[in-house]
Parts: sequence; C-alpha cells; structure tokens
Amino acid sequence: MCNMNSRDQKKWFKFLTKRDGSYCQMCNISKRKRKLVIDHIDNNNNHTYPDNLQLLCYPCNYKKNPRLSEREPFDNVCVRVTNNHNTDNYHLSTIPTEIMINKAKEPKFIIYTKETIDEHGKWEEKDLINSGAQVVGVSQITAKRYLDKLCSSAGIYIRTTIDTKTFITKRPAV
Repeated sequence: MCNMNSRDQKKWFKFLTKRDGSYCQMCNISKRKRKLVIDHIDNNNNHTYPDNLQLLCYPCNYKKNPRLSEREPFDNVCVRVTNNHNTDNYHLSTIPTEIMINKAKEPKFIIYTKETIDEHGKWEEKDLINSGAQVVGVSQITAKRYLDKLCSSAGIYIRTTIDTKTFITKRPAV
C-alpha cells in the first residue's frame, strides 16, 4: 500500500480505474468483491507516476509484498497477467519484487562503501548513507539498513563517534 495523502490517493485511484478498469491487476477480481489498493510496481513509494502504479486487491498486494519473515527465497515470486492498456492482448510479465531489487542493489552499495572507506579510511555515516543511496538508486532508509548490516557484529565496519559526528571505519583485525 502506498503512503500518499487521501487527496492524491483518490486522484490516482480514479485515474487507475479509468485506465485499467475496476479490478485487481493480478487476479482480475472486481472492486465490488474486494477492496483495491494502489500499489507501486517497483515497491518504491517515491516513484509515483502512472507506469509505476497499479490497483491490487489486499491478498494480491500481500502476495507481492509479504512481510520479510514470510517471504519465499525465490527470485521471481510474483508473475502477473497484464493488459496492454489499449488492447485486449494479455501477456505475462515479471514484477520486480523487493527481494529482487535488494539482490541487485545491496552488492552495489557494499562495493560503494568498500571503495569509499578504502580510499579515505573513514567516512561520515550520514554522507555515506546519502551518497550511497544516490549512487545505488535506493532510498536513504534502505541504504541505512544496508549499512547497519555492514556495521553489525558480523560486519566488516564499525561506527566511531568523533565530537558529534559518527564515522564509518574498517573493523580492526582481531
């Protein structure tokens, strides 16, 4: 489900209903039988534009975006039938799930972090999160999660506070 305000939700819901019809884009159930919600196809709530939005019923939205603890460890957990908006021709397409996106983006963030720390020895945490998010193409929240993993007890980096700033440095060899 998206995090739009109610005015924007109504506007987009009306637009999507007119464009795609009043049914779930995955299972084709009518909005009369189940409540429909606006879904961001790429799972990024900052990407609110027509080609990235679709209507899903709650069960299909949950299948596409399950809780982390309940996700299946497959690359393609969500395949749907889509309508080419101007025709009645249907085709199968794979929706990029959060898992697939993370499998592609997290290694890039790790490489960016490694290169930055190797070159400079330490880097301010806030800037590493912001610049890493920009370079890799993820939200700052996601970049912070990636960095939290890298700075965990099993990670290769540590946080060090100097004055009021927190820096990321390589964990000393034991």
